[in-house]
Amino acid sequence: MSGELTVDVGDVFRPYPAQARILVARQRYLLFLGGIAAGKTQTGAMWTLTRALERSGSRVLVLGRTERNDAIGLLWARVRDLLSAMTERSGVNWIKKWDGQANRLTLLNDSVIAFRAYAQPDKLRGPEWDAAWIDELSAAGETVDPLYVLDVVDGRLRGTTARHRQLLVTMTAKGLDPVARRFQEAQRRKNKRYYVVKATSYSNPYTPRRDLDDWRSSMSARRVKQEIYCILLKPETAVWPEFDPRVGKHCIEVKRAEFARWPHVAGIDWGATRGNVCLEIRVHPVTRQWVVVDELVLRAADFRDGQVNRQRFRAAIKAWWGDKQRGYPAHVVSDRAITGENAWLRALCAKHSPSTSVRTLVSKDEQRRHNGVEMLRDALDPSEGRPRLLFASSLERSAIGETPGILPSMQNLHWAVDRVGRPQTWIPDSQVWRDATDALRYAYVGCRMVRSLHQVLPRFIGVGDLESEGD
Repeated sequence: MSGELTVDVGDVFRPYPAQARILVARQRYLLFLGGIAAGKTQTGAMWTLTRALERSGSRVLVLGRTERNDAIGLLWARVRDLLSAMTERSGVNWIKKWDGQANRLTLLNDSVIAFRAYAQPDKLRGPEWDAAWIDELSAAGETVDPLYVLDVVDGRLRGTTARHRQLLVTMTAKGLDPVARRFQEAQRRKNKRYYVVKATSYSNPYTPRRDLDDWRSSMSARRVKQEIYCILLKPETAVWPEFDPRVGKHCIEVKRAEFARWPHVAGIDWGATRGNVCLEIRVHPVTRQWVVVDELVLRAADFRDGQVNRQRFRAAIKAWWGDKQRGYPAHVVSDRAITGENAWLRALCAKHSPSTSVRTLVSKDEQRRHNGVEMLRDALDPSEGRPRLLFASSLERSAIGETPGILPSMQNLHWAVDRVGRPQTWIPDSQVWRDATDALRYAYVGCRMVRSLHQVLPRFIGVGDLESEGD
């Protein structure tokens, strides 16, 4: 793209049309909004190298959510792969120096690319840059304000070639989040400094259609619209607006004599003086639908002294599972953070039900509440077929005491909102509706790879679980 180059980067990168539009765009603010596997990271890496190579001595900043796992582990790896392809095509080593201490790359034309994290945006103040790429800013999380990140980075674009400064954001469409909203509002004002390219998952010719069809089968109707077809949907305050507690929708009439022999899964949220919940979940042996059939919820009103604690919750669990009609579960998943109680749980099951699998959520992907929320949404409202998550109509429908049961919690759990009432991407810790839904989330996420419990294996957002556990 420049007379200085001895290789046609377009020929090496082979961008598809949506990617090519980003590479040649000259607007100040660029947004590549892509579906899953639409090549968002590849687009950002191609754009970064194009900007760095077209002018000698350019300074480009690359930002991922974390430095080690994202900026280096993913973004630098993708840039390095493209540089290797360029070297193979041209016979020229385009890397002049890689500084592993500073995570800074110097190219043959003396352009510099630095890889940083945006999770602590104030640390980005100081150096000036000609261009910047921020990857997956929509996944910033509850501790990071994405618009603040955007503004801090924008303020650092003060390079010598001022008229060529650009800021690219690549991200998945997940509702009308603040970043997408800013670009949308700018377009409505016909602000020519903003430019948006949308690419569905099917836009990428390098992703096998069979893989996309497979992903779709495990996703909710809402996720398919957003994360496959890249449609910006109006955000909802309710976490699960799809949930319908009416009998015949997500609630069914079911009797213990009917489900007593179905596989038994338990989800436990360890509270303290409140928030102690254990769910009894049964899995239909044919349809593999999960049915929450009963719940153990400790409340202060249950005790003469009005005191709830984990010791009493332990005793209640032991008695509950000791009931011959209920029995011990085949799988138990609980809160990872409460190590002492989990050790007791393992000892209890080892003594009374040695075949019971006791587990916790281990990886960061498993522990992320947003991943679990979307996985449950997939089960509530799958894009194909019937709901995979149901509830017994006999469960308590009213919110009782300091710890509500699962049905009112499914209805009332909601996202945090900003000062003008716009939903955010996190759930306040103060919500009493979190306890029972966390117990359900632990069970569903923790057993997601047990094939005997699912007709279609659940998947994380953008994360492919490729291997399954034994039954």
